[in-house]
Amino acid sequence: MANLIGRSWALPPKRRDGDEVVELHYSERPSETMTPGFSKLGRYIGWSPEKAEHVDEHAVIPQVVHEGRENAELRIATTGFELLSTALPEAVDFDDDDAVRSTYYEDAERAIRAAYQAASQRVRKVVVFDHTRRSTDARADRLNALTEGGAAAPVGRVHCDYTKASAPRRLAQLAEKPSYTGATVSPEDAATSGRYAFVNLWRSTDRAHPVRQSPLALCDPRRLDVDDRALVMIYELCYEDRVGENYALDPDASTDCTWWYFRDMTADEAIVFSVFDSDATKPGFVFHTAFDLPPPVKDNPFDLTPPTPPDLPPRQSIEVRAIVFFEDD
Repeated sequence: MANLIGRSWALPPKRRDGDEVVELHYSERPSETMTPGFSKLGRYIGWSPEKAEHVDEHAVIPQVVHEGRENAELRIATTGFELLSTALPEAVDFDDDDAVRSTYYEDAERAIRAAYQAASQRVRKVVVFDHTRRSTDARADRLNALTEGGAAAPVGRVHCDYTKASAPRRLAQLAEKPSYTGATVSPEDAATSGRYAFVNLWRSTDRAHPVRQSPLALCDPRRLDVDDRALVMIYELCYEDRVGENYALDPDASTDCTWWYFRDMTADEAIVFSVFDSDATKPGFVFHTAFDLPPPVKDNPFDLTPPTPPDLPPRQSIEVRAIVFFEDD
């Protein structure tokens, strides 16, 4: 589990109705002063080395998260993310990973393809290669579900799933060895010189309740430069057989971040967002994080007792990861 580091940050003002001031977790870079003995940012997944080099420290920063339902600019072609209206398939048992693979993957591929084609971007192929189910009932430090039938906890750290180096490497790996779901890409697709993107499709699987716990916040990528090593850091995901990379943000990057979320998402809605695009002119690196909504404001402003969080249903969600291959222009 990540450690939290106390630092002082000004409380940002709300700007409009629907805004929330919330606490977001940014990554602190390792230092001998703060984290002696640790030299790298990251975590170990499914194993523990004899001598750990990686550390995962967070700074908690208050940020405004804007409600995005009325913002027509939030589109896959403009900001790299978009809210979709897409019915949750009735036939899928989301507790059954085989059913998710055999039934839901095809539905997710159609939704992703339709989102890009609606933005006049010609899609040649969509390959869903894995998925993760998440629940606020899962243990907080269980961020990756590596076993069948397991749900992971929401990830409460600002991150983007791939880097400029790790996405091409993951594409090549999927041609050499299937993902844990058995998905592969062809050698021809892995060697493509055309445009491709890594994309996530995130949605609730709770048919009875809207998302009220740990919703997803997404950052407008247009003010962030992922090559700025003063603000954007490499975060290593250390498996026993390989090391993956994603991007983390330094706390000082928070002033360049504009955050959005979609209040009360239902199971018949989904967010599609890009986490890598080989075309540098497209919005490819969408940083994101789960976050906690503040408790409701009390009716009596003179009541100084701590507010009691409402009894909310747990978040139950699924994210699928896909590679989108585009037609040549």
